[in-house]
Amino acid sequence: MSVARSLAALFAALGGSDRHGHAEAAIQADTERDVDGLVACGWIWESNARAFCDTLAAEVGYDFDDSDWQAIETALPGTDDDQPPSSWHVYPFVGRDRVDLRVAQGVGGAEISVRIEGTVGTRTRHRIAAVLDLMSQYRITTE
Repeated sequence: MSVARSLAALFAALGGSDRHGHAEAAIQADTERDVDGLVACGWIWESNARAFCDTLAAEVGYDFDDSDWQAIETALPGTDDDQPPSSWHVYPFVGRDRVDLRVAQGVGGAEISVRIEGTVGTRTRHRIAAVLDLMSQYRITTE
């Protein structure tokens, strides 16, 4: 099972509906609180970058594939997280929601600085923040 599917299953188990089991009502309430701007920011281990992108794509309904990954992976060495985020590599994820992923290499380290911007609902915002937190605390292995 992919990391994205594993995390999606975990999130579903943690609550994909309101307290009465009405998933549609919970989704509608989530959408009503959409906010434009910063979704999440932080850092991830470089070894988790592909898994992070796969999971982010699943969260916003974007069909992320090898060509998307190649574009991000190729751009990373030319970035520097000591520079302002406006100079970092930007890659759009457009699905149910649209977010822009800004990434920059941590100079001299094994980290990648990450900034996600866009318009998402509260639930999606929290899930993306949780994934970002996990990817900075643990090294994810994929099968």
